[in-house]
Amino acid sequence: MDGFFVTVLLILGLVAAAIWRRHLRDAKLLRFREMIHRERMNKMETDPSAATQSQQLDELLMDMARQEPRPPNPAAAVGWVRLIALCIGLAGLFGGVGIAIGMFAVSDPEISGAWSMGIIPSAIGLGLLVFYNLSRKFSVPTNGD
Repeated sequence: MDGFFVTVLLILGLVAAAIWRRHLRDAKLLRFREMIHRERMNKMETDPSAATQSQQLDELLMDMARQEPRPPNPAAAVGWVRLIALCIGLAGLFGGVGIAIGMFAVSDPEISGAWSMGIIPSAIGLGLLVFYNLSRKFSVPTNGD
């Protein structure tokens, strides 16, 4: 049972770290928006016509502050998903086959009877490899593809 609690704590810690990272990014963006607002109000107090001139610059600065990587098109994002599916699919397929062979080869009959537990990661890996092959027409063509 100790391993289960450690796994749960690790997963909760990773989720908390992701939420904290998102919070810090949003707080930074909020401070940046407040700074732009203060500067715009100061500029409007001195010169009311300058407010419309700086609006495009403010929008550009906001886009830069978000710092969110955006793929040039959806097909480029499919390429990354395909690569991840290939890696996890191969690891799942060969890991599952290894688990099945390893459990089958053990001399203890109780463990040897559980060889089918290797089928689950193998099936998941096989499904990801099928996705990798079927999604080929949606990806951006590269030199190696």
